Amino acid sequence: MIRTMFKSKIHRATVTQADLH
Repeated sequence: MIRTMFKSKIHRATVTQADLH
């Protein structure tokens, strides 16, 4: 459960960065 949340958070951060750039 925690691992999934952590993975999702990283994925969201990566997508946000890509979107900003």
